[in-house]
Amino acid sequence: MGDVHTRSFRAKHQAVYSSAADCERYDQQLCRRQDFQANLLGRLHVELGLTRETRVLDLGAGSGKLSRLLAPHVGPIVALDRSRVMCRVGQDSLERDGHPAVGFVAADQRSIPLRDGCVDLVVAGWSVSAIKAELEEWDRSTGLADESVWREEVDRCILEMERVLADGGHIYIFESQGTASAEPRRRGSHLYEHLRTRGFEESCIRTDYRFDRKDEVRMNY
Repeated sequence: MGDVHTRSFRAKHQAVYSSAADCERYDQQLCRRQDFQANLLGRLHVELGLTRETRVLDLGAGSGKLSRLLAPHVGPIVALDRSRVMCRVGQDSLERDGHPAVGFVAADQRSIPLRDGCVDLVVAGWSVSAIKAELEEWDRSTGLADESVWREEVDRCILEMERVLADGGHIYIFESQGTASAEPRRRGSHLYEHLRTRGFEESCIRTDYRFDRKDEVRMNY
């Protein structure tokens, strides 16, 4: 392959994860503004019947967006993120919010440090696409991508999810179908196509953001 490069994922990741202050800002100014109508929680309640016995693993947890949503309705949650800084911010944030049953662990979602069959629900919010974004390589001269590496690593992640899942458990992978659009815009995504080949079913849930002022929408993450 010729002149190879990856997309700007690393730069965007660095902008969010570079310091505790940046992680806090990301949590307060973006994560807490998403899904103000609580559609995600409503869908999970309907489809799963969440109880205080439900053991949860939150992969690529970041500052705890999904963990915060689920914590009042389920049992213990392990929130996993590979950034130790983000884990510290998330742990402090969830404890301030009154959710001490959420425990953050710094680890990669492709190598989960948990025993087999120990959780009832795995949620991965906007983190599987990060594997693709980080590992997808593009040839500048042809405009074509080498997809073999990211597909292999996404499969590693899925195998780890399946390993830690108890019998009868469920895996939910949340990804974006496009921002600032009322209709899905990424039906042709190679990642979503790959997930369908792995047996996942696809449905759409609106998770609209709500901001207090127009200038808050201009944040660049």
